[in-house]
Amino acid sequence: MRPIGTVWSGGVNPVSLTTRQNLLYVVNAGYFPGTADDALPGNITGFSIDDGRLSPLRESTQALSRSDSAVGPAEIAFSPDGDQLAVTEKATNVIDV
Repeated sequence: MRPIGTVWSGGVNPVSLTTRQNLLYVVNAGYFPGTADDALPGNITGFSIDDGRLSPLRESTQALSRSDSAVGPAEIAFSPDGDQLAVTEKATNVIDV
């Protein structure tokens, strides 16, 4: 495989992605330098896949369980039926659905 392009992940520090049919979702860990003023919280963002190209899904960016501290997202995955997304958070012991 070779890359065919680059797109912004919708956040900072992407750590995991998942696909289903023509959808791709990424979980971004965010960035926490030690001060709240400089923090960029983690999130998820969705994209449509069309002919090998990614296009951001409108209003798909969603926060994780907390935005005030690093939650340590680890993985994102679709449910077996594709109706839900799940994100595991290491630092909070939470599974976002």
